[in-house]
Amino acid sequence: MTIDTLIEGFGAFFDKAGEAVPALRRTPGPPPAPFDALLAHRRTMTEVLAAAWSSPLRRRTLEEKVTGGRLARTVLLLSGTGQPVEFAHLQVELEALPDAPSLSLSRSPTPFGAWLRAAGLEPRIAVETFFTAEPTALLRQFLRHGAAPLWGRVANLHDETGRLLARSLEIPVAPGPAGRPAPACDPEVSGPADGSPSRLPGTG
Repeated sequence: MTIDTLIEGFGAFFDKAGEAVPALRRTPGPPPAPFDALLAHRRTMTEVLAAAWSSPLRRRTLEEKVTGGRLARTVLLLSGTGQPVEFAHLQVELEALPDAPSLSLSRSPTPFGAWLRAAGLEPRIAVETFFTAEPTALLRQFLRHGAAPLWGRVANLHDETGRLLARSLEIPVAPGPAGRPAPACDPEVSGPADGSPSRLPGTG
């Protein structure tokens, strides 16, 4: 699985809906506050967003399919009050998961990060890149977000042997002043130092 495959899956969701595909532009370093605390870390987004919003999270599946042993899933994560806190596209390598959990994965109502923990899996997470996301009409509708820029990341999740479990493209919503402060940024997670921002392939 390559980053291009993940980006294509993200864009295909918007194409099927007849909507503009949000342009994703790679950035040479981590995002500014408050998105840095939400994205620059080596934890699952389920864990970090639950802490930032002071709420357990639930998943709303927008699209899901299994092809060749790979589960592709587009989701919204919601707080306990129903506030959208993240739009995400994941591609999960089912053959890399233990047999019993992989059979129940698509039926589980919990976010993927929480599902991994319940299955006894502690993924090692590596951020591949950070990006800005164009707040198109459909993305704003899903996230109840205005026209302000959005930030996101592409991350790889591996097991303890280094085997790839999943890749994720994640666009979180930062909590407002009334929300709990986001957890501290991990200064060691800086993303790729590859120069000036560039548009990720297959978007916009």
